[in-house]
Amino acid sequence: MRRVVGFEIKSLDNMMTRNIILNAKTVGEESLTPVQIRIMRYLFMNRDKEIYQCDIEKNFLVRRSTASGILKTMEKNGMIERVSSDIDKRVNRIVITDKYIHRIDELEERINTFQDKLCEGISDRDLNTFFKVIDKMKKNLSK
Repeated sequence: MRRVVGFEIKSLDNMMTRNIILNAKTVGEESLTPVQIRIMRYLFMNRDKEIYQCDIEKNFLVRRSTASGILKTMEKNGMIERVSSDIDKRVNRIVITDKYIHRIDELEERINTFQDKLCEGISDRDLNTFFKVIDKMKKNLSK
């Protein structure tokens, strides 16, 4: 039976999500979802810029309603706050709260550990091929 690329990618995504959540529970930490971790990292890496919900939508390829729901949950859990923009008073920028800014190093370490586990036994050459194929698939879907 021929393997279906889309199903394999979704299956891998499901396994990665379960692994991240299980790992967080085994070390007794609150369970941040993978997308919350990626958003926190994005906000931290771009902390010198004003980041708005539309930036989250664009960079994470999610619809407005999805981004809104994720950000509302993150705000409710004290991870982010919405602050009046210095540039455009009609919109609020999104910033990491002090409580979570201090956890960025820990989150980055978890990401690196997960990345190492995910890529264990895979050569740099194979990873480069993988990224080339992924980039081509993304390009195909953006047409």
